[in-house]
Amino acid sequence: MNFYIVMIYNGKILLKGEKDEILDNHTLVKSKKDLIDNSIKNEFISLKEYAFGFEGLISDRKKAYELFGDEAIYEKCTLEDILLYLSDVEASRNKLIPLILVPTGMLIPSSVDSSIS
Repeated sequence: MNFYIVMIYNGKILLKGEKDEILDNHTLVKSKKDLIDNSIKNEFISLKEYAFGFEGLISDRKKAYELFGDEAIYEKCTLEDILLYLSDVEASRNKLIPLILVPTGMLIPSSVDSSIS
């Protein structure tokens, strides 16, 4: 059974879709810092830069490989990874971030459905 996921933070929908599709598309990218510039930074959902490298979340695995090829390490991410990258770390320590899992094919109440369209 596949689940439909909705990630909500401060009333804003950060992510929605089928769980397997989300996990298949998103990837964590790690590489040398000299491989990124401002235009490439815009491709990331979230990016952490360090003295010699970076790591970040991209929502399109194929696009990530087009950008970095064999120069990067690609890691399959978990829902928790995605949640942490999508939310501000400081805010997530103090506030609940609802995660709704709905089996695919199950009807979503119209009050919830209208907010995720």
